Amino acid sequence: MIPASGSAQRPHHVNIEISDSTWNPDLTINGVRFQEKLTYRNIKKILGKASKIEKKATADYPWGYRFSGGLRDFFRLRRRTRTFYYHDLGIAFRGKKRSKINSVKIYFDTVNTGIQELQAFSGNFYINGKEMKQNLSKAITKSSGKSRKFDDPLACGIRCNLFNTGFKPSYQSFYYHQIRNRKYNPCIELTYFMNNPQILEAHYFYKL
Repeated sequence: MIPASGSAQRPHHVNIEISDSTWNPDLTINGVRFQEKLTYRNIKKILGKASKIEKKATADYPWGYRFSGGLRDFFRLRRRTRTFYYHDLGIAFRGKKRSKINSVKIYFDTVNTGIQELQAFSGNFYINGKEMKQNLSKAITKSSGKSRKFDDPLACGIRCNLFNTGFKPSYQSFYYHQIRNRKYNPCIELTYFMNNPQILEAHYFYKL
């Protein structure tokens, strides 16, 4: 149950559990479950005040909205977001405003984030009831259910089963890879180094 009022003291240890079994955010932080609405006010009651609140406006091109060159830049829309950083916990929450948080990002490795004073997450993180370990090499099973060791999780092919949900590749670069579960809303996304299957970031988000 969410405390009635006030801000909590910063906890020494954080347990985060997420689930993709519903169309609503299903997130549990230190035993408090958020099934419908995630707000900064409620987050403060569990984790205390954010160490930094960053406001940012980024270009937002709706589906089917296609212009090129100067016209595209001239007509582009701006999407305003707020990011609530908990640097000492390795967690960031993002949303359109304080009352509409739709993104939770957990940083297991902070070397290449470019975020000053950010520390790595040292708590426990669960996806669909299974604790997530940073090393993915022994965690993945193919769709057939047979266990194998992978140098790269993408070697599982188009789709793989992981933490009781289905993942498929969503992004590749020379250094980083990402896999995302099949369900569009909510989404669970994991980022890792290409040849070293250590989780760098875990991202849980849903469309408002």
